[in-house]
Amino acid sequence: MARCVELGHALGNQHWAAVVKGTRVYVPLAVSRAVMASVMKTHSFEGVTYEFVPGAEVLPHLAPREARRLFGAAEGHRHRPEPESPGTIP
Repeated sequence: MARCVELGHALGNQHWAAVVKGTRVYVPLAVSRAVMASVMKTHSFEGVTYEFVPGAEVLPHLAPREARRLFGAAEGHRHRPEPESPGTIP
């Protein structure tokens, strides 16, 4: 149980979305592989393995709502100003 909490804290601290399916935790590649691998190595979770796979390989294992959670904001989160306000993005 402690490892689950530690892993959840580490992922949440990075603001990475995650979906838990059985004994697997799916996390979209939100930054470079090197950065994500560094975070995992820094915490060195005993007994936890990880790998990087294409999203297309993960999708068949996810319900539609889970896929939206992981990949729905693939372009990143961004706040836009109200239309016609100073700083409006064209």
